[in-house]
Order: sequence, then structure tokens, then C-alpha cells
Amino acid sequence: MNEEHIDQVDWDILYDLRKNARMTHFDLSEKLGISVEEVNQRIKKMEDIGLILGYTVVPNFKKLTNRITIFVGITRDENSGVDDLTLAEKLTNLPDVTEVYNLVGEFDILMKARLSNIDDLSSVFINRVQRVKGVRRCVIWVTHHTAMEELGTTAFNFSRF
Repeated sequence: MNEEHIDQVDWDILYDLRKNARMTHFDLSEKLGISVEEVNQRIKKMEDIGLILGYTVVPNFKKLTNRITIFVGITRDENSGVDDLTLAEKLTNLPDVTEVYNLVGEFDILMKARLSNIDDLSSVFINRVQRVKGVRRCVIWVTHHTAMEELGTTAFNFSRF
């Protein structure tokens, strides 16, 4: 395996570890029909070249206080002197924010956050967002049901690369 190419076995390892990061190398070797040493080498190489960024805990948000998931579409104030990437970086520092994406389309940024209760939405969260230099307008969506959500990823700030 080299940096430009990963084969099907590497994809299988990535898939299995994304589903269960605690899966042992022995269990991976049994499942994939390769030696434990080969599993070790493949995982180490994927870590070294940055394909595997880390391992994480997946919380059950229904059992935590942050039960309300919201999405916020943000339009940047073009006269603020703040560019899209800088604004996105500032928004990642707000409490309760879990994801921030720069977009092409109607909004400049899509942000995801988890709040303890609906009162936090206007009294705390939106007031904080609207005070960030560069934010012109926010449109909020409050979820009432989550059909699918990928939680097995580590929070990672890609803007630093």
C-alpha cells in the first residue's frame, strides 16, 4: 500500500473500524483472512499517511442534556472584511457547535449544534451567533427526528490544512 492507492483490504479495515473502533486487530485478521501483523502494518500505514485521523467515543445524545439538534444557514456580511473561511473558523469556537461547513449556494455556511432545550435557541445560541463579526443573516432549522446520523467520526478542523 502506498499513499496514492489503498486496496480493498484497506477499505474493509477502514469500514470495520468506522463501525467499531474497538474491534481488535485479531478480530479484523479473522474477518478479513489476513495475519494480525498485516492488519497492524496496514493500520499503522493508514495512520502515518493521514487516512486514519483518530479514534473516538460515540455518545448517546438522547441520554445527555444536549437533546435538540439544530442547523443554521448563515449568510456572510460581505462588507465586514471577514472571508468565508475565517468566519467558519470563528464559528467553530462557539459552545454547542458540532459541525461547520463552507457552502456554495444560498448560504455561505451551514452549522450544526446541539442544545439542551429550546429556550437556549434564542436566548443564548442565536444571540452568540449573530454577535460574531461577519454574520449577516441566520436561518434556523430545528430537527424533530433523526433518521440517520454518522457519529463515529472525530471532530477535526480541516481548515488548518
